[in-house]
Amino acid sequence: MPRDAARENWTKTISQIAALNPSNVIPGHEGPAATHDRREWMKTYMAEWDADVAKSKTAAEMRANVLRQYPLLGMEFTLDDRIATYFPAPAATASR
Repeated sequence: MPRDAARENWTKTISQIAALNPSNVIPGHEGPAATHDRREWMKTYMAEWDADVAKSKTAAEMRANVLRQYPLLGMEFTLDDRIATYFPAPAATASR
């Protein structure tokens, strides 16, 4: 699935969850101790992610930008994997 379609589906899913009016939403990153409304937080996070992608030149810069905004994000290994889809490592050249 292309990234834009996946993002659109993610946004729709957040809206569908909000329409159910759940009393609790278990966050995927900050864990059960998170104190903010995850539905609105996720929409903000996604918008800031897109802005960070646009202004970052490298994976390291992107990671630093995200962690500066969200120092308690947690699960940084998934963050690194997601960043790698936007800023893939250069292909290794074969040595002869």
